[in-house]
Amino acid sequence: MLNLNSLNININQHIFWDKKKHFSLDEDIDSSWILYAIEDGEYDYEILTHKGIGKFGDIIICPPGSIFKRKVISSLTFHVIKFSVTTKTNQHSFPIGKISISDLKRLNNTYYYLKLYSHNNNNIELTEYKSSLISDIIILYRNAV
Repeated sequence: MLNLNSLNININQHIFWDKKKHFSLDEDIDSSWILYAIEDGEYDYEILTHKGIGKFGDIIICPPGSIFKRKVISSLTFHVIKFSVTTKTNQHSFPIGKISISDLKRLNNTYYYLKLYSHNNNNIELTEYKSSLISDIIILYRNAV
């Protein structure tokens, strides 16, 4: 299990998409961890052996070097976050595929702040703040399971 006390997430890039009707690529491979935080809409996804439908309340996580297949079902509003993760324990215990967050009010609040600062990827303090928001999402998930 992932040691949450030693979790360190560093955001490399954050992009906010509003009402996206389709992905530019049906599949992609990235050298970073990728997190899709869905505010509205639905899409099909497949990552390794994980596949399903992502919607509000779901976070889709793809590890580096993995094929990420996706197709929009209904217009998507979401955050794409490329990040690196370091822990004092095993990085392989970091979640992959879909994680669902049950505290939707808190998740919505987190999305508010991510969206507010989505256009600023060059400010180190804001990037650190956004990294703490992503860590909080993972902690919300781990506390619920």
